[in-house]
Amino acid sequence: MARVAPPLRATLGSISSRITAKLCFRYPHRVESKKVLGVLAGRDLAPGALEAWLSWADLVVAADGGADLCRAAGREPDKIVGDLDSISNPAGLTPDKDQDSSDADKLLAYLIREGHQAVTLIGVEGDRLDHVLGTLYSCARADVECLLVLRTGTGHVHRGPKVIHGMGMNRRMSLMPLGRCRVTAKGFRWSLDDAWLDPLGLVSLSNVAVDPTYELRVHEGALAVITNATIDPCST
Repeated sequence: MARVAPPLRATLGSISSRITAKLCFRYPHRVESKKVLGVLAGRDLAPGALEAWLSWADLVVAADGGADLCRAAGREPDKIVGDLDSISNPAGLTPDKDQDSSDADKLLAYLIREGHQAVTLIGVEGDRLDHVLGTLYSCARADVECLLVLRTGTGHVHRGPKVIHGMGMNRRMSLMPLGRCRVTAKGFRWSLDDAWLDPLGLVSLSNVAVDPTYELRVHEGALAVITNATIDPCST
């Protein structure tokens, strides 16, 4: 089922975790002079994934306990941010005690202050669903392009107005609104025409791009696009 509106059906069907595509990473919508990696504290990573992305990055910014993950993988972060309540060794660091913002908020705010336009986030997942949701909301609020490296695919958070053009076909793509947002999706199995998506209303779960020149428009609001495509951290 690709379009789901209340009342939700009890079973949406199983979603395969099989990886069906690999891409050489690039920031598709903004020009970013540096390859920026943001490391969060989620520890449920695919084997070798963090090491590969750390080797790819020009700049590594860790949020709190994400610094421990970087150090365990053999690289000291270029910058550590957060309230420092979960890092194993905060010596010499100054905590940001603002409890109205999360560590992901603090990481993204730092990058924006430094003039960066795009970031790849890793360590997004883990055993805390509230942290995963919080990170998605942080990306929705921040004026920086966010790509999320997931265990079984990738995610983008897009803020309108934005147009995303096709990067392949037969790719499963879930269009998940982060609040009320207006979307047009052409070249999909289940197309959308200036449709309002809403977490409490219509969403587009497990849609499929059937045209390699598909077009996705986020007219307003924030949309998380989750795909089954992995991304290799190789230079372009």
